[in-house]
Amino acid sequence: MTPVALDVVVAGASDVGQVREHNEDHLLVANLDAARLVETAAFESETGWHHQGQRGPLLVVCDGMGGVDGGEIASELAAQVMWREMKGTPATRDPEVFARLLRRAARVANHDVNAMSRREPGLRGMGTTLSAAGVIGDRLILATVGDSRAYVLRAGALVQVTRDQSLHSALIAAGHNEDEAASAGGAILQALGVGSDVDPSLSIIELRKGDRVLLCSDGLHGLVGDPALALLMSDPHSVAESVRLLIAAARAAG
Repeated sequence: MTPVALDVVVAGASDVGQVREHNEDHLLVANLDAARLVETAAFESETGWHHQGQRGPLLVVCDGMGGVDGGEIASELAAQVMWREMKGTPATRDPEVFARLLRRAARVANHDVNAMSRREPGLRGMGTTLSAAGVIGDRLILATVGDSRAYVLRAGALVQVTRDQSLHSALIAAGHNEDEAASAGGAILQALGVGSDVDPSLSIIELRKGDRVLLCSDGLHGLVGDPALALLMSDPHSVAESVRLLIAAARAAG
């Protein structure tokens, strides 16, 4: 039986914000069916990038850290390695197989970022968070490292479908209250590239027609609360309008 073709609209953007001089975030959109990257101008356009195919797009968001240039280099390198590794994988209709391929790509990206940080003295200790996603049939497959997140908006209800690999999240999971967990600040438990290996968290989520998916760094979710995220992602805003509104909200929050 031939699988139903997916119909997906993708919009994305990154912004340096109000505080930093350098943008350490990097995002990447790729067309797995055509084995090519999507140009930034396409997914940043007024209408976003429209894709129809057997496989959904590959989406990658990274938030780098480390030194003057290290964060920028780590996030871009990680995203490019994710694409290099996923581009060569065979097409599969099995979400669990795709999840394993995403995990492998993340571990290769970790190796390459870590190797560069050890080769270049000025890049020692650099790393990046990772939120990577693909779609197989009606399943969204996610691999995450650190505190970059994925959300799904369905019928106006927003659900965070990834769990932060952060000390704050670990304390909440262990039964501590919000005030106790807040003392952890923004400490994350894993970052891609910092150590010799990494253990990405994998998630497989059922999607329905009309769902909206958000991948973002803490530059958005750390400043804009879930109710505002849901409102700005919802109809009547188009996907591209939502991206512009979300960035404006993060900037307005400082």
